Amino acid sequence: MLLFDIIKSMSAAEKRHFKLYAGITGRGRFLKYVELFDMLNKQIELKESAIAEAGFAAVDKNFLQEKIEASLHVQYLGKNVDSKIKWLLEGMSRQANRGHWEELRKSVKKVKQLAEKNERFSDWLEAIKWEKEWLDKCKEKKNLYERYQQIVLEETKVRKYLEEEINYKNLRMSIEYLRRKDVRLVDVSNHKKFEEYNNSKWLKTAVPPYSIEARANFYHAKCLIAQYTGQLEKSYQYIQNLIILFEQNTHFQNRHIIWYRNSLGLISEICYLAGKNQEIPHIIDKIEQLPIRTDAISHSVYFHGLLYAITNVDKRRGTQYISLIEKFLRKNKSTTRDGRQLAFFYNISIFYMLFEEWDKGALWIDRVFNYKRTDDRRDLQYAARILSLMSKYELESDNMDNHIQAITKYLKTNQQYTETNQHILQAFRELYKAINKKEQLPIWEKLNNYLTQKLQEQTLTTRQLGLEELQLWCKAKLQNTTMAAIIKATESQKKASATV
Repeated sequence: MLLFDIIKSMSAAEKRHFKLYAGITGRGRFLKYVELFDMLNKQIELKESAIAEAGFAAVDKNFLQEKIEASLHVQYLGKNVDSKIKWLLEGMSRQANRGHWEELRKSVKKVKQLAEKNERFSDWLEAIKWEKEWLDKCKEKKNLYERYQQIVLEETKVRKYLEEEINYKNLRMSIEYLRRKDVRLVDVSNHKKFEEYNNSKWLKTAVPPYSIEARANFYHAKCLIAQYTGQLEKSYQYIQNLIILFEQNTHFQNRHIIWYRNSLGLISEICYLAGKNQEIPHIIDKIEQLPIRTDAISHSVYFHGLLYAITNVDKRRGTQYISLIEKFLRKNKSTTRDGRQLAFFYNISIFYMLFEEWDKGALWIDRVFNYKRTDDRRDLQYAARILSLMSKYELESDNMDNHIQAITKYLKTNQQYTETNQHILQAFRELYKAINKKEQLPIWEKLNNYLTQKLQEQTLTTRQLGLEELQLWCKAKLQNTTMAAIIKATESQKKASATV
């Protein structure tokens, strides 16, 4: 219920002011809407049945909401820029109607000063409209033409600023919504529309626009365009400029806190694509410190954080991000697309396998197995079947043979019984039958060599998911270590080579 959410979002000072306001407007009588307010305020979770049983109807809820909004209006009247400007603009019509031209002039001056300082161009234009009215009615008629032309020039300038704001916002939002509609721009008409945005005169310029908001939309739109055209370094620079803009303008950041959070999510995506994974933990820390608890884009950021933890075998960070992902999924399972959920399950299982926590890895793989029927991310569903062979083997499952048969049947049914998958299944049949390590080592070596060859062949094509992890497992077995240790050793060798 919206009313319940409004009450729960009110501060103690706002609730206290409401009770005082109700007492003044109610003339000392105990009011029904105050009783409803107290009831909702005491509830930890909304209980509609209790409200109905107490005799409150929809009309009572609507009336209480109106009173709360009126109370908040009175409480903040003239105490922030929005309220001050609104208050002054509302008074201008009254001043003009009563012929209070000097008071109107003073109000116009105040609004223009506030509007210019805070880049409120619509309000600035409204003040200019009343300034024209004042000029026509004022007693001072000297240099009227010149004075009016100055107002016209000012109006032209402000209209230009407002036009920039409107156009850059429209471009940014159109690109963003097109991105959500067709993330890979597969549809020809969507790709054509994207090209139109890319070729817009507003984005062809390299000069950022005047206002903070227009610049923010400019950087955001340019970032998305560069990302989709494969210019990741440019995309990264634009999103960096946007983040800096937010962080150097605290008032603007507070006013657009959700946009700022979404921008942090976008920079995590760009960092992942541009190979700047080391920045992702810092980005997540920033998001977690924000004074809001909205789940907007959290899943994307946490996903990139999880991939960072896998790539860098960072167990502490990975465990932290998995906890955040689990919390997110508990709240947003129904609204998170199937492919994203499957990607979470699949990569979390890989994370645990790296550290030989096979039981936890198996639980997350099972979540892929038991997921509702969907055509989204079938590649993950196929790869999960192959990776499950590792966890089943490590956990010394008694039904390993039955599991291999089930995987074989599944792959055949889904036209995935390829030469590569057949080779992998045969290797696990042999491992299952092997009695000791002496018999197992040649099987791991043979599988490792086969996977090395297949991964080299797939360099120029789309790689089959799961093969790299399976090869890593084989190497760990041959070297009698963990998959995590193999990755760390490889990264250390790369750093040493780079230093030399």
